[in-house]
This record gives sequence, C-alpha cells and structure tokens, in this order.
Amino acid sequence: IESAHELGRVLRRAVADKGRSDRVLDGVLRTAPRVSNSHERANVLIDAAAQATITGDLRQRYMAATTGLGKHDETRALAALARADGRQ
Repeated sequence: IESAHELGRVLRRAVADKGRSDRVLDGVLRTAPRVSNSHERANVLIDAAAQATITGDLRQRYMAATTGLGKHDETRALAALARADGRQ
C-alpha cells in the first residue's frame, strides 16, 4: 500500500469488521505507526477506540501508535481512548 490514506482506509476497515478478533486489532495497532500522516493515523486509532476494548497489551500498542502524532491529533486519539474507558 503506497499512501498513508490508503493504509489508513485498510486499517479502519479492519477495525470496523464486526467479526474482528483481538489478534486483528493487535495487527492494526502494530501497523498504525506506519501511517505517516498524523491525521490519518489518529483516525485509525479513534476508530479502534470506538469499536473495541483497548486494554493490556492492546493499550500499550495504542499508546505507542500515538508517538509522533501532531499535538492536535495526539489529543484527538487520547480523548477517544478516554471516552472509551468511560464506556467500559
């Protein structure tokens, strides 16, 4: 996949799959740092937080994927995780 936008779309689609396993989510969160565009990567993380329970190793991967985001996108991604924590 050549562009950050295309990679982000693929990862977001994997997260949205209703039959998605934690293993797939782990793969998405491991791959998310390869999305070079900050906005696109934040969108992947926001979707992951909205669609899945992010705890344990998945939470560590999520936090690692926020490294290098622009300040605005980092705030968006972390706020999505905090909202998800509030729903649990």
